[in-house]
Amino acid sequence: MKKIISTTTFLIALAVSISSCNKCITCEYTYKRDLKDTTIVRPQVCGNSTELNNEELSAKAASAANFAPDYSCTKK
Repeated sequence: MKKIISTTTFLIALAVSISSCNKCITCEYTYKRDLKDTTIVRPQVCGNSTELNNEELSAKAASAANFAPDYSCTKK
């Protein structure tokens, strides 16, 4: 009985750890600088959903500060 409980606990812990794997996001935006298009590619950020949302908000704020018409983020 103890082996069954131990095995079950291990499998549950394994399933939780696999499902909570970090995801990654890379954001970029393009804006005009000295009449030329300049593309900024932000470094890839990996983490939980809160960290990814924070990076997307930071990219949005940075693109707005440079008067970029839009930004894009790719999640992996």
